Amino acid sequence: MSILEQFIRRISYKFPKGYPDINNPEDKALLFELLGVEKFLAETTLTRSELLKYDTRIEKFVDKFLREEPFEAHSMEPIHIDTLVIDSKEFSLDDSKEDIQAAIKASRSPIKIKGTSDEETIQTTTSVLTKTAEFGGEGAGYRTKKEDMALTDASNKLSKLNNGQPVTLIVNKKAYKGITGMVNIPKTPKSDFAYIAGDSPVIFISHKDGRTAKDFQQYGGVSKPGIVNHPEVQDFVKAVKNELQNPTQMVGRTAFTRPVEDPELIRKLVYGLEFKEGGPYGEQNVQALYQGPIEYEKTKEGPDTYIVTANHVINSPDIPEGDYAPYFFATFRRNRNQFGIKDVRFGVYSKIYNQSAKQI
Repeated sequence: MSILEQFIRRISYKFPKGYPDINNPEDKALLFELLGVEKFLAETTLTRSELLKYDTRIEKFVDKFLREEPFEAHSMEPIHIDTLVIDSKEFSLDDSKEDIQAAIKASRSPIKIKGTSDEETIQTTTSVLTKTAEFGGEGAGYRTKKEDMALTDASNKLSKLNNGQPVTLIVNKKAYKGITGMVNIPKTPKSDFAYIAGDSPVIFISHKDGRTAKDFQQYGGVSKPGIVNHPEVQDFVKAVKNELQNPTQMVGRTAFTRPVEDPELIRKLVYGLEFKEGGPYGEQNVQALYQGPIEYEKTKEGPDTYIVTANHVINSPDIPEGDYAPYFFATFRRNRNQFGIKDVRFGVYSKIYNQSAKQI
């Protein structure tokens, strides 16, 4: 029995017919989800998993639905949705925003949509909808869109704590009192956003999207002052050139890697170029790195004190371990030139960023 047959048998009970009917949009979406195809579609489609990443994204989706605005779609004209089917329960334009949002958050299967496209009646799932820029999808500035969405989501949740009054937040085992809001940190320092007490930023956060080390974006580039001339960086560049037949040209489908060893170099890459244990903290010396949607957990300290959490948290001055261990990578990137090599990108990522990369 092939591996594929074993897989199909193992998941067959999840489908009404006892097997995935590829002509059924709901079956197809569930199969993609189980196969992990959603990971590859994540940047372009509004799958259920993508909707669930951020409360703000759910709110935008429901608002757009209730305003009867068309949704962009793949391989078809824009879709005017008149009905959502969430875990077999139908929601129309007459249902409340709160009820629909709650149903999406609690959903356990692909979300079906009914409506019209180019005057034809359709029934499919949200997986055919394009994740446009308003939902944090690709387009001009899409990377900052992701950060903006994460900030908006965390800020909205913060405003609902303690009846909107100032709160105490615990980050990296330290309590910060009088937190009133959040602000974006412009340009590209290590901190993506900060929590403020009054008008003063006091908690600086580096934020990454995703849930696991496989989803992780790079810790940082290696061309910045204070990094580029580090002996480990220069030695890795030299090793990459020695591996290439032409030391000035990277080859397609080629990648090289090695672990970063120096703890101080790692800390600069993870927490900022001005890293200093214990502070002072700022745009180039963050208290922590958070991956995925930010949440607030109540504590026994009182109704106004919360621990800031996420899918994965790395606190300063900890060195990331396991799959999150920092590794140098050199990968093929057309029209990117670094260190005298054409079509290459150097950076520091998690250990499993590219498992086919050659260790050098």
